[in-house]
This record gives sequence, structure tokens and C-alpha cells, in this order.
Amino acid sequence: MIACPVCNATNQTGALFCEMCGHRLPTVAAAVTPPKAVAGGIQCPTCKHIATAGEAFCDECGTPLNVAATAAVPVTPAPVAPSVQPAPQPTYPAPQPIANAASPTCPSCRAAVIPGEAFCDNCGASLLAGAVAAPAARPVAPAPQPSYTPPVQAAPVVPVAPVYTSPPAAPAKPPVAAPVAAAPAGIQSLAGFVLVTAAGTRINLPAKADIVVGREDAVSNNYPDVDLNPHNGLADGVGRRHARIFVRAGVVQLEDLDSTNGTTVNKQRLQARQIVNLNVGDEIRFGRCVLQWQR
Repeated sequence: MIACPVCNATNQTGALFCEMCGHRLPTVAAAVTPPKAVAGGIQCPTCKHIATAGEAFCDECGTPLNVAATAAVPVTPAPVAPSVQPAPQPTYPAPQPIANAASPTCPSCRAAVIPGEAFCDNCGASLLAGAVAAPAARPVAPAPQPSYTPPVQAAPVVPVAPVYTSPPAAPAKPPVAAPVAAAPAGIQSLAGFVLVTAAGTRINLPAKADIVVGREDAVSNNYPDVDLNPHNGLADGVGRRHARIFVRAGVVQLEDLDSTNGTTVNKQRLQARQIVNLNVGDEIRFGRCVLQWQR
């Protein structure tokens, strides 16, 4: 094998030009050993057979016997500057084989070449240009492929088990106070009404049409109309502004002011901001503080 000194491509032994770039390849003259004269004739330098003097070739191996010794003289290729790159070769389509055609030949020297080689091994001519000039077989158009679109399969329908839910519970209705008889018409003020504690203490209400019941707290600047601090209001859970008692259309009514511990009238707990009528004798609870509405 011979390596091209330009492109380093490997070429067959004996090739004159590189198959890849077309550069001339270096050649080496073979060293020939002359036959040795011995008793009875000459000795073949290859197989050591004794041949008759004057024979041109060895009878055993065919080695030439009538040549003088020549030293192996390597042929040094012309130096190539490392910075010079080979000129780019035009790209041509590979020659197409022709049915029943003779072996391809070089377009320059008509030497037989191997199909597919880029350059002639004999003269170095480009075989691609020859391939372009050579008649080519008529291209055969590929047979049209039938257009086929696979059917789209619908996704399987997975039955979903019905989910049964219980109907929503009806919202709890706020307790409705028992119907009470309307207070005597003409009530304009809470004067004369009292709150009686469980210990029997009477708390007189101010002569106002609207009062707040709770606990006095100087820190928060809260001063209700009726202070239940002296009646164990803090321990019983009475808020600072626990409830409101007022007169509306001649009727005394009570409203819980969104207290923490709640308000109860005759054991019926009120919702926040719920208003009920008050009648003489009703039991009122502010948290755990038990009072009775009297007059």
C-alpha cells in the first residue's frame, strides 16, 4: 500500500496517482540481487537453486538471473508546502452503472479503471469528468407509491361510574321567638324597666330609647349604658358591648351585638345581630349572666 504525501489517502501498490486527489505517488525501484557464481553454475538469489550459467530465469522460482545488482533508490516526491491546501475538486454525481456496458476506461489514456475511482491509476486524469461525458443510462423514475392515510382510531370511551351525592342539608333556621303580645302603645323610653339579677339586685335602666349592655373598660374607652362588671360580668363572659335594648314603634326589642359568648332569651340562643321582642318576665342571659326583664 502507498500513502499519498498530500492527502494521506491509502492507494494500492503500484498506483501512479492518488485515487482521492490525483497527486503523483512516489515510486521505489526494487532492489535486485544478482545471482552468485558457484560450482556447477550460478545460484538463484531467491530460492538458492543451482542453475546453469547463462540462463535468463531460475527454473524453480522464475527470478531473473541475467541482471546486475541495483540499489533501492527511493524517489522522493516533490516537496509540498504544508500551508498550501489542494484545490477543491468539483463535485459530480457518481457515475451510474450501465447495463451490459464494457468495463469503464479512462477518458484520457483509455486505460481500464475500477468503477467508482475518482482518478485514473495510469495517468492521474479525473474520472469524474469522464463519467459526465460518458453516456448515462436513462434514469428510471421510481414507481409512484400509493398514498395511504391510516384511519384514525377513536379513543375508546371509558364509562364513568356515576357519582351519587346526598342532597345538601337545609340550612338551619334561626330560632324564632314565640309570639308575644305587643307592649302597650306609646312606649317612648326605657324608663321604669329594670334588669333583675339572679341575686335579686335590680338594675334601673336610664330614661333613653336605646341603651347598650356590657362591661365598662377604661383602657379601650368603652362605657356602656348598663355596666355588668359589679354583677360578676367579666367572669360570666359578658362582652364590652354585648347587646342592645331599644324601643321601636312602641315595642321594646333586644339585639345581640355579635357577642363572643352569645345572648339567650327564654333559653333560645340568638344569632349575631338577631332582634327579638322583650316582654315582662322574659329571662335574658348575657353569656352566663342570668337576668330577668321586669317593669
